[in-house]
Amino acid sequence: MEDCLTLRDNLDMRLVRLQEAKHLLWEQQKSLEASFSQRQRSQDQRAIRKDCGDLQLANSHLRRELHQWRKKLGLQQQVTKLAAHCTELSQRVKDTQQHAQQQAHQSEQLLGQLELSQAELQSSQLASSIQASSLQAAVDAKAAEASAASQLAQTLQKKVDELTASIASIQQQLEGTQLTAKGAARKAEETATSLAASELKVKQLQEEVTKSHAAVVEARNLATAAQEQARVSEGKARVAEDSKAVAERALLEWQQVSDERRKMMETHERQLLQVSEERAKVSSDRVSAAEAQLLSQVSALQAQLSRETSTRQDSELTLRQQMVSSQGLLDSMQGRVQHLERTVLDKERQIRQLEDSLKTKEADTPARMVDRAVWAVDRLVSQLMPVAEGNEQEEGGEGCQRLPASTALGIATRAQALLEQQQMGLSAGLP
Repeated sequence: MEDCLTLRDNLDMRLVRLQEAKHLLWEQQKSLEASFSQRQRSQDQRAIRKDCGDLQLANSHLRRELHQWRKKLGLQQQVTKLAAHCTELSQRVKDTQQHAQQQAHQSEQLLGQLELSQAELQSSQLASSIQASSLQAAVDAKAAEASAASQLAQTLQKKVDELTASIASIQQQLEGTQLTAKGAARKAEETATSLAASELKVKQLQEEVTKSHAAVVEARNLATAAQEQARVSEGKARVAEDSKAVAERALLEWQQVSDERRKMMETHERQLLQVSEERAKVSSDRVSAAEAQLLSQVSALQAQLSRETSTRQDSELTLRQQMVSSQGLLDSMQGRVQHLERTVLDKERQIRQLEDSLKTKEADTPARMVDRAVWAVDRLVSQLMPVAEGNEQEEGGEGCQRLPASTALGIATRAQALLEQQQMGLSAGLP
């Protein structure tokens, strides 16, 4: 009985020690958990800070690469715009060449028209000179007839007939003059029409065309004056026909009239010659000025065309070089972007590996070890508890099954050894 009580006291003492050890283990577990969590938190923070720094550095590199790539893309767009601008410039050069060819063709047409008008003017001058010579011959013939009539009065009737015939010829000449004036007016209208068309086509020759138009108007006025003079001559012819009855007085008056008419015709001939010379001079001056202006315009257009062609060739060469360089830069940028994408994927894989390693470390922490030790102590205590309960039931007079003393001592010794082993393992596992 005393042995049982002693064994019970020993077991109670060992249970108290085990409970104290359990309490101590719980406190150590809490302190270890706090220190480990703080240490793990600091390590995680350092790792996270390091990873954040690496990620920020990689992000800055990526932003720099992205900025450079955007810059290169902007350069590529500028190159595309410059290529379109060069295409537009080449089209403008082609249009300028076509316009220069059209202007050259128009200038040739204008020169041909000016030559035709000059030839027509010369022909009209020749016709007017021929007409003036015929009129002068007629005036000389009339003067001879008048002198013959004064000397030979007996042949008055014959001279009157000749005078009638000469009047008829004068009328025919006047009709021819009218036809010539009408032809000159028609030619003047045609010249005015051609000059108006030339004015619409070539703006640079507006002043010359206007002067030519004024000259045409003057020609029309002169033609009108010639027609009026023809009408006056017709009236005079009618007066001569009416004065057949008074031939002697008419012959005397005819001498005076013939002299005046001769003077008038000479004056008119001189005026016509002066006008024709002035017109020819003005026309030649205008033609030479127009030719000089057209030649200067053609040379200026050719110089501009050569400059634009050289500029276009230089710009095309520069654009080709820029396109080649930009293509190389784009290829290098694409390779760099692919390398950065692979780097980002490697970083993500490293982060996942770090997370997995952190989970593994959390599984092997001292807190887990303490939990396992506490579980073992609780199991031993639960095995020892039936011994105490059996003793209490024995004292109460109720029978129960008890563990042998040797078994209880072995269990207690094993529990104490296990606790000491766990404490040694924990102390060895901590830094």
